[in-house]
Amino acid sequence: METIRQEEFSLIIVSELPEVKNDVVSLCRKGNIAGVMQIVVNYMRDMVRGKQLDKVLRCMNLVGWMYGRGDSAVREIIANVFVRSFNGLHNQCTNWEWERIREDMPANLYSVYTVQNRALMGRV
Repeated sequence: METIRQEEFSLIIVSELPEVKNDVVSLCRKGNIAGVMQIVVNYMRDMVRGKQLDKVLRCMNLVGWMYGRGDSAVREIIANVFVRSFNGLHNQCTNWEWERIREDMPANLYSVYTVQNRALMGRV
């Protein structure tokens, strides 16, 4: 199993989510993987608004796969940008939609999400 490095991150996103290719190209050249990850978050948010849960779950599975195979920099970007977006995403979903997303969310991302939420609750 090969490790996914920052240099490959954007290429995988473009390859697997061609819908975001035009938005990703300039950031890819600059090596801005946080920006690329934000584009995926925005795309996923648009899919929630459009009631296209299959595409939301496709994004989740792709990013979960990348998290599991990513180097420390890739994992950090996913945790700090993608997973942190889940609370905002949750607020845009109906209860049924969020339950479906949560049930099908990759275990590694759900684990990071619960740790982040526990840390947030500890600050309140």
